Order: sequence, then C-alpha cells, then structure tokens
Amino acid sequence: MKKKIPMISYSRQVRNYISIIVAFILVSCSVPETTTVVPTDTGIIEGAKTPPPTLTTAFPLHTVTPNILSILPDQNTTPVSSSTKTSAPITNTITFSVSVGFNVTATPYPTSELDFMPVPTSDQNWSSIRERIDELQGFYTLAISPDGKLLAAVESNDNFSKVYLWDIETGNLKWFVESDDFIATTKLIFSPDGTLLATGTDGVAQDVYVWNVADGNQLYKLLYQAYTTDMSFSFDNKLLAIGGVFPAKATVWNLEDTSVTELDMGNGVGFMPESPTALLAVAKGWRLQNEASPVYLQNWQNGQIDYFFPNSFYAEGIAFSLDGQLLATVIVNEEGQSNLRILNLQNNEEVTIEDHELGDTQIRQIDFSSRGHIAVLQGNLILWNTNGKLLGSLNSPDIKGFIFTPDGSFLLTYGNFGTPLEIWELPTS
Repeated sequence: MKKKIPMISYSRQVRNYISIIVAFILVSCSVPETTTVVPTDTGIIEGAKTPPPTLTTAFPLHTVTPNILSILPDQNTTPVSSSTKTSAPITNTITFSVSVGFNVTATPYPTSELDFMPVPTSDQNWSSIRERIDELQGFYTLAISPDGKLLAAVESNDNFSKVYLWDIETGNLKWFVESDDFIATTKLIFSPDGTLLATGTDGVAQDVYVWNVADGNQLYKLLYQAYTTDMSFSFDNKLLAIGGVFPAKATVWNLEDTSVTELDMGNGVGFMPESPTALLAVAKGWRLQNEASPVYLQNWQNGQIDYFFPNSFYAEGIAFSLDGQLLATVIVNEEGQSNLRILNLQNNEEVTIEDHELGDTQIRQIDFSSRGHIAVLQGNLILWNTNGKLLGSLNSPDIKGFIFTPDGSFLLTYGNFGTPLEIWELPTS
C-alpha cells in the first residue's frame, strides 16, 4: 500500500549545502597550508592532502573531527550551520560557508571480552529483514513495535523520503509512504500500544509526523523548529514529548486536543513506563545557576518537580528501565568528561557501574532492554547490565543507532550508506 504526500516548495538539493542542525554552534579550526578545500557540484570536498584538523565545538565541550571527504551531514553529531554563512577563522587558507558533516572521533574505551555474539547472516529468522535494510539508499532510522512483530524504517535522500513497515518474520511490506516533503531520520518511535509511529525533525525537516500503524495514514503533524534528539509517548498514548538540540525547548504535545506545552531546554525526554500520572523525566543539558540539577522528574497531572543528580554541570540523554524503577543519564563535568549514572528510584541510591567513564565524546543514544541491559552509544556502543557489570563494547564509528528487541534477547545496530544491519544475541543479564 502506497500513500502520497503533497510536494513542498523548496528544493531537496539545498540540503547538500546547508546544515541539518539550526543550533548556535561556534566552530573554529586550523587547516594546514598544504590543504586545498574545493566544494563541488556532487557535494564532495576534494584535495585534502593532510589529516583533517581537530575542531572544538561549544556543544558541549566535545572534540569532533570533520569529514573532509563529504559535506553530507552526519545526523548523529553536531554540524556547522550554514544558515548564516559560517565565517569562522581558518588559519592560512580560506573561508568557506558550505555545510560540513562531522564524525565523532571515539575515545578508546576499555573493552572487555564480549558477553554478546553476532547472529550469523545465514540465520533464516532475520534474513528477510536484513535484505530489506540492505536495499535502503539514504539516511535511515529503525524502530521495532512493542510486540516485536513489525519493523519500521524512515529513509531519506536528496530525491525522496519514505516510511516503511515490514513484518519481521516474513519480510513482507505492510505499507510504505513516499513523500516529496523531507521526513527527518533523527528519531523514530512506536507508541507503547504499537498503534502509532512518530518521526522527529532535523532543522531542515521541521515537522514531527505521527502515523497510524494499521494503514499508514498520517494522523498528526507538528512544527518543531529544531533538531530532535529524543522522543517519548506517554503510557496512554495521549502525550508525545520531544527533546532537541540547544537552544530548542523540550515540548509536550497533547494528541487529544493538539495543544503544545513548551518546557525549558531539554535534549533528553522520557515518560515513565506504565505511569498513570504521566511522570516525565527531562535531561536539560546545562544546569542553570539557580537550579538544583539539570535532571528532573515532572508529574504531568499536578506539575510537581523532583530533581536528581544534584549539582551536576550538564546532563545528556535520559532513559527509564521498562519497570520504571531505574533512571539513567550521562552526566558531563566542567572538563567535558562524561559518566554514566543510574539511579534506583525506589531507594534513591545510585547503582555502582564498572568503567562508567565515557571520555569526552558526544552521547548519541541511551536505552534499557527488558532483560536488564543498558546500552550507551557514543563513538562506541557500550553494554552493561543494570547491576553495573560491563558486558562489552563495540568499537565501530559506523553505528548510527541501536534498538533492543522487546523480549531483550537481541540488539540491532545500524548505520548509513552501506553499513549492514547487525544483530547481536544478548546474554541473560
């Protein structure tokens, strides 16, 4: 079944030359005299004769490396915004205003013997879905339905955007939507009951879409003028929380009356599973001077707010365990060093975590499985159990995102442009 969405006025080719993030990012770099940088019609920057320089961004205290060979943006890191003709000083050479995508240089992480193993590509249980994902041609993001039976993908390139829904067991396509409008591939989530599917924004694509899983019909559309970093449905499917890159505000969208409530800053948002009062956790980013912490839990019914991880400098990402007893975030200190922190909400005590220091690399994703695992994606993907034991890490810069299967038995990792879908069998934690 194919749905068609009306065309919009702007050209997709513009996306080769502008940033996918409209945040206020200050970037300075030094390019050796022997380097020649030439933007071409194909979107390739040619002539880099020496290793690319190191750039320091203001979001927040992280070191990243530019991908000199391509101006196609990496949606999981922070690119330069060309919306205002970037003119940061470039020593001894040139000034240019094209959009450059950045690849995070992973801080080497102390690897342990892996307690999880890859599922062979010959495994027939996953062969059909592997084939479907291998056929995707652009940026894409994946999500698995809560019952584990359906796999959704949103795919976008310069010519089209598509949303797919497949049966995992058979690989059969249930429906797809093709759009002349650009649909972002930053986030893709199912509602807790599996009836709704939502996509995020990226600053160019400024609309959050919500689709009917049964037939692929678009139900809702919300303007959100920021790069989406996190999304979460409330347990009753009535609320959708959206977090974004600074200076964007965390936003809660009431799907029943279509009202929108803007909170303060927020890069991580998550509703507590099965919470009748719609408890919403928010990681704000920077802690303001008059605040106890950049992490708080808000009761959406009565407005009560409780702060956690007091006196922390910066918080990035947020996640609840599926039983709602654990709350995890990544706390960054003033030197830019990141640490995984897990709080037991039942006794207000923190879990002791092996090798919890994550270096100075930007956090892309944090999530729990239903069997007591927690994974953090930065330059590496690192896996622990919820008792704090390190289970191992995958040192692959090509991983863009990951998803746990609902039964907690498997971890799926994926990337873009030829990076294969990998499936990992997880141990009982």
